[in-house]
Amino acid sequence: MISKILHPLGLVSMLVLAALAGCGKGQEALDPPTNFAAHWSPDYEDMMITSWTAPTCELDGYNMEYQVDAGPFVRLNTEYIHAAWTSSSFPMNLNNLPELVPLRFRMNTFRTPRVSAYSNVVTLMTRLRAPKNVGAYFYADHVQVSWTNPSLVADTLTLERGVASPSTPSDKVWTRLPSVRFGDLQYTDLEAPEGMSVSYRVTYAKGEASMSGYSNSQVTSISAPTQLVATPGPASVHLTWTNQTTGATSLVVLRQSGKDGGGSLTELATLPPTATSYDDLDLAAGTYFYQIQARHPEPTMTVSSPTVLGAALPAATPGFSLEGLSVQWPSVNLGALRRDGTWVIGFLQGGSSSSQVYLPSGGTWTSQGFPNATKFAQPGILLDASDQPHVLYLRPAIQGSSSQMLRHAWFDGSVWQDEALATGDYDRFWSLPILASLDRSGNPVVVAPLSSGVLSCTLKGEDGSWMTESLAAVQPPLAGGAIRYALSLDAAGVPVVAIANATTWNVARRTGPQTWQAEAVPLDRATDTSLSRLGLAVTADGDLHLLVGRAHLPVTSPASNELVWVRRASGTWGAPTVLMTASGTLMPGGEYRVSPAGDRIACAAFDGTGTHLLVYSQGAWITPNLGLAYGVGPMLGFTPEGKLRFVMGSPQTQTDFLLFSER
Repeated sequence: MISKILHPLGLVSMLVLAALAGCGKGQEALDPPTNFAAHWSPDYEDMMITSWTAPTCELDGYNMEYQVDAGPFVRLNTEYIHAAWTSSSFPMNLNNLPELVPLRFRMNTFRTPRVSAYSNVVTLMTRLRAPKNVGAYFYADHVQVSWTNPSLVADTLTLERGVASPSTPSDKVWTRLPSVRFGDLQYTDLEAPEGMSVSYRVTYAKGEASMSGYSNSQVTSISAPTQLVATPGPASVHLTWTNQTTGATSLVVLRQSGKDGGGSLTELATLPPTATSYDDLDLAAGTYFYQIQARHPEPTMTVSSPTVLGAALPAATPGFSLEGLSVQWPSVNLGALRRDGTWVIGFLQGGSSSSQVYLPSGGTWTSQGFPNATKFAQPGILLDASDQPHVLYLRPAIQGSSSQMLRHAWFDGSVWQDEALATGDYDRFWSLPILASLDRSGNPVVVAPLSSGVLSCTLKGEDGSWMTESLAAVQPPLAGGAIRYALSLDAAGVPVVAIANATTWNVARRTGPQTWQAEAVPLDRATDTSLSRLGLAVTADGDLHLLVGRAHLPVTSPASNELVWVRRASGTWGAPTVLMTASGTLMPGGEYRVSPAGDRIACAAFDGTGTHLLVYSQGAWITPNLGLAYGVGPMLGFTPEGKLRFVMGSPQTQTDFLLFSER
């Protein structure tokens, strides 16, 4: 049998057919083909296949004609059909033919100029127009299937999912998806099996007639674990997650130590594919990053959960233990704890147009910017008795001048307010901080350095106006080395300022308008105040507590430093007490918070081994080491019950934070 695909009439002129029976003039009779048959191709929707038995007489070739429904017969071939052939294939443009109507075919032979009679007539029904543009788009958790329907008469739609092993993708097992209705042109498949070769078949039908279209095929991914939570514990981290996969063969726990900075995650444990938790034990206190991977060996697939931040807590100290929780916040560097347990947070950095304060609001945050600030007062955000935030900052007063305006911004419960407190030649650089606190009326008290190095104190005077007072009379000589200072308010709201150079420590208390009284703090030896800011807190009993870092004696190699506490109780200064010693720099820093009852103090110190939390209670300090590599914090606060809470930020990401609570 010889076969050739022919094209419909259109490229050459139609031959004039004359029905000549017999040979005539003594010539041999010209017979038509017999056993003419036609059927639709099972592989190509628009292909018609014909076959016949050739006559015994000599001939030049064949012609074929077709008729649509009751229309005229029209020649199908554009060139003669070769005399040696007994089959042929013709593409029929179904889009130009009505659907499900009779389509008749017949043939004859010719030997120029003679033409035979016609063969038997074969009748087919035109096909439905097949669905077009069938596509499957594979996502991590679903497959989106879409198609178009060119049929004008189909009234039934069937969508099937074909599934096979990736090693034998052609062996599809087809399953009908019952929720698809006629008229739909897309479908979201949420139940495609994982790790299998998947495709889709769209079928339109009218009665017994049907036509199908097929989508692309793809091996589906396995599903990644979700909702990974790293809960801090004593020397441990407890991991939990939701296991979404049914196709993975294993789950792998990966960990990275926070101190490694730019390091990478490494495999920690391999678990069964159904696991939903893991305990990472015997850890040094500090930060850790975790990720859970679901894996499938053939074809090789690995999908990962988001990476989360966790922390191993220090071992419990008698009377003091912590619990922790990881959260995501905006990128911030400071915060203040409200009495309801929520935090007001902010990113405040002088000269940065990104400086913002964020207020919690219905599960999200509202923000206030300070784009023109050149310097912010520490500790950044102050809360008044109504738990509303206050911010003190400098901004230029006159363009082209070094004069700076000290301003006070606060949220009144509805909108942000702003006022100018003073204007002067303030030091606007980082070397000397601005310190601020709120008195019992919610008015700020601000200690700010002038460019000359002299300290000033701005506060609301007895007449209700803002006033600025010089602290030059109570300030140690600037020639005594780097100056350090700290601000606190006593139980009556009176400002107390500690000011120190290398050889002299003074504590000054305001006794009236423009009047300050200073007393010297007895030192057992000179102190290098370049090592830290000075720390100062006043407890409810009226005691003053000073913290400073200094070089340890005798000198060791490598050099060591120590953190010293000096307490003034009942009007008398005690001897300096060394709270901790460490190799390298040891600095108290950041915030100093006093509990609502005024009987506890919380602050932090930093050395080469990590962040040390310092908590004072009942005449004694505890100094648990929280571990290495915290990028932000601690942000400290006390609950109304006097329990400590604090926040530490990730050293690698800007939005991962750990919330610690005292049990």
